Amino acid sequence: MAAAASLSLVSPSDPELVDRARQGDLDAYALLMTRYRLRFGRYAFHLLGNESDAEEALQDAFTLATHEFDPKKNELKALPKGQYCNVPMSFLILRDGKVTFDGDIRQLAHTKDEYIREYIS
Repeated sequence: MAAAASLSLVSPSDPELVDRARQGDLDAYALLMTRYRLRFGRYAFHLLGNESDAEEALQDAFTLATHEFDPKKNELKALPKGQYCNVPMSFLILRDGKVTFDGDIRQLAHTKDEYIREYIS
């Protein structure tokens, strides 16, 4: 278990591991993945129904735990120690094979579409 080799015998907290991963500590990142991969992987597979899509979503989620996407520069940047960011959530809702909604959580909360309102209630 190479990931735990450089870590102390006392199990570090998740916030400590996230801070270390942000600083480039691959062992801390690997330990976080080990702790949460099975639980989150099952959830992602349940939502997406495809193992490769679930694995990609899981990797994206772990990356966003330690990095922030800058849309103006189209790049990820590591967050400084102790800093957290809001992860943008966007939704694409289909009905009968057609897009009925494509937007973020704020827009979703204010939609007038009765089908969507029933879906999110």
